[in-house]
Formats: sequence, C-alpha cells, structure tokens
Amino acid sequence: MGTRNRQRRAAKAKRRARQHTTHRHHGGARSSGQSWFDEPTQPLQRDIATGLLRTAAVHPDARRRLQAFEALLVGDPAVVDREAEGLILVGVAGLWDNGWQPTEVVRLGRRTDARIGRLMALAVAADHARRDPATLHPRWAAQLDELALPATDAATGWIAGLRRAESLDRATYLLAVVGAIGAVLSAGPLHRVLPPPGSAGQRVRVESSPTVDDPILVKVRALLAQAESTTFEAEAEAFTAKAQELMARHAIDAALLWASTERDERPTTIRISIDDPYACIKTLLLQHVARHSRCTAVWDDRHGLSTVVGFGSDVASTEMLYTSLLVQSQAAMRAEGAKAGPGARTRSRGFRSSFLMAFTHRIDGRLAEINEAVEQAAAVESSDALLPVLASRHDAVTDRVTELFGTLRSVAVSGGSDAAGWARGTLAADLAKLNAADLARADEPVG
Repeated sequence: MGTRNRQRRAAKAKRRARQHTTHRHHGGARSSGQSWFDEPTQPLQRDIATGLLRTAAVHPDARRRLQAFEALLVGDPAVVDREAEGLILVGVAGLWDNGWQPTEVVRLGRRTDARIGRLMALAVAADHARRDPATLHPRWAAQLDELALPATDAATGWIAGLRRAESLDRATYLLAVVGAIGAVLSAGPLHRVLPPPGSAGQRVRVESSPTVDDPILVKVRALLAQAESTTFEAEAEAFTAKAQELMARHAIDAALLWASTERDERPTTIRISIDDPYACIKTLLLQHVARHSRCTAVWDDRHGLSTVVGFGSDVASTEMLYTSLLVQSQAAMRAEGAKAGPGARTRSRGFRSSFLMAFTHRIDGRLAEINEAVEQAAAVESSDALLPVLASRHDAVTDRVTELFGTLRSVAVSGGSDAAGWARGTLAADLAKLNAADLARADEPVG
C-alpha cells in the first residue's frame, strides 16, 4: 500500500471514529475547545488489542483491516501501545531466527515508509537493550554501530516516545505502528548469514566471514575510496585500474594457496541491499562484478536484496568494487544532468536508464579484459596449474548456490532505448579504465 493510500485510510478511520465518539458523548454535543483526543477511551483487554493489531496489519480483507483500525483508535492507548510493542519485539526476534540482520530489518521498515523505518530502528534498539553484547557476532555488532540506533534502555514505552518526539496525532502514529507489525509478520525467511543474537560462543554452524582485514584488500579499499572522491578523471582511472589489478592477482594467489595447502575453506555469502530507482540495472552491474570476481550473485526482487556467494576474499572484493563502480556511475550521471537545466533530456528517466545500462554493459567487457590478461600471465607462472584450481573453486561456488537456492531463473533487464544516454554511459565506463593497457599508469605517481 502506497503512502497516500495509507494516509487516506487513516483519515477515513479518524473521521469515522470521531463521528462515533461525537454521537456517544453528551448526545452528540461537543463543548467549546474540546478535542477528539479528549474523548474518553474504551476499555480494551490485552488479548483483544493483540487480535485487533494483527487484523489491522495483515488481514486480507481491507474492510476488516479498517474496522480493526477504527477500534484501535478509540481503545485505551496504553493497552494498544503495550501490546503493539510486544508484537513487534516478538516479530523482530523471529526475524533474527529467520536469517534477517539488523540493517535489513530497519531497511524493511524504511522501504514501506520513513516513519515506519524509524519505528523499526527503535524496535531493534529495544530488542538489543536486553541482550548481552558479548553474545553478538562481531559483524552483527558492527551493523548496530553503523545504524547508530536511538538510545533506549527499556523494552516498553518507545512507541509513545516516538509519538511525543514527532508530535504525531493518534491516527498517524497508530498507522505507523500497524505498518511495522505488518512488515515483521509478513517478511519471509532469508538464508542465515550470521548467527542470531545470543548464539555467539555457542556451537552454531555458520559460514566463515569474508576476509575484511586482509592487507591487500585494505589497500584495495583505500584505492577505490580515492577513485570515488577525486574530481580528476585521470586519478580516478589510475586508482580504479590499480585496485582491479590487485584484486584479480590476489584472488589468483588465494586460489593457488587454497589448492596447495588443501584448505577446507568453503564458499561464504553476504547480502547487499539494492534500491530503486533502476534496481534491476544495479543488480545486473553487481552480477557482472561478481562473475568476474569468481562469485555468483542471486537477486531477491521481493526484498530488494542480492546474495553474493563465493570464497571469502572474492566476496569482499565483489562488494568493494561494486560499491565503488555504483558511486562512480551515479556521480557521472549527476554530472550529465548538471550540464543542462531542468527538463533537459539528460534528466529524463529514459536517458538515465540507458546511461546506467550502457555503463553496466561496458564495465562487463572491461572486467573481462583485465581478468583474462591477469589469468593468462598467472597461468604461465604456475605452469598451467591455475585453470584446474579455478575450475574446482567455480564448481564449489556453483554447488553452494544450488544448495541455497535450487534452480534459478533468469530475468530480462530492460533499458537502453535512449541513444544519447547509451553513448554517454559507455563513455563514463570507458573513463573507469579497467583494461590492462592502463595499468602502467597506475604505477606512476598521481596528483
């Protein structure tokens, strides 16, 4: 349901509830200056409030949802809030067991409505206020730090706190509460990437984490950050090219070490959020980057999440390079729009989708070139031992993808009908200079 539809629904329920309480109060007369919120509320038992909240949130019949919402509007706010907090916290705990992570739960709310996103952030904070930090996986704790959750040390009272902080009328804030309940109750299960809260230190089988403190990848991350931040195209070309060369060479070295030492490392997974606009094209860019980084990316359209499967260092490289290329493509597209005034062709949706599609297509070719060059050189150095190793790791990744998702289907991605957008997007991808011929420049001082 869109934001406007939700607002209309709340306004309709508010009008009907106001009419109901007006007729009930003093035979329909209302004293001067009296607000609808001054009306006496109806007693409401806890189990009835819980049932009404569930009905208003997820019942398939719109009329039943509206009736439940109206009953909640005139019910005791303290009872409604307390039962809503309990429902949401139980739902959030269930999401942890179903594979969801903190950033994904907050984003689940934000994709529905910004206020629901803030409510979900409060729910995550309330959930973790009662947990021992020592029981959290380090990557889980890092997500909590990244979210900068609002401070709360209690599992109750945070719904009313949001209403007071944002000066919301009862219908508006109750609409957000119902939306949050609907989000947590309707979310499907996800593959478990991290152990849920409370299981750290226990024997919970989870995949190994992608390598994040590898010195080579630290250097790659720094190079890509410089490529994103510089305003000079020559510098961006050099930084990005050098980063891609390091990633390709590092992946090959890791594969040879894996084979020679008979390590038992298995493919791991991460999830990357991809939002509109142009989510399908951004997903295609990630799939190209993943494939050339010896990984596989699987798109979940319902939740706007892409799962990347591969060996640790390859997965980390995929995430870094994709993020950097996405930032660079967005910057290049904004620069095109800045060259012309409002309403110009470069600001149209057709131009932008074609721009991103062409950028993605060209990056695919560039990555293929540099990987082929690096792999050929490494194959000579390793006396042709490389190709069987890469094939073995590819089979391991493929088996893991099949284990997780079964049979996958391909979906066509539309875009590319605007010739000018395609041309400018191709040029932007060319400026990234990811082919081997430009690597020599990356070894020279820049700036």
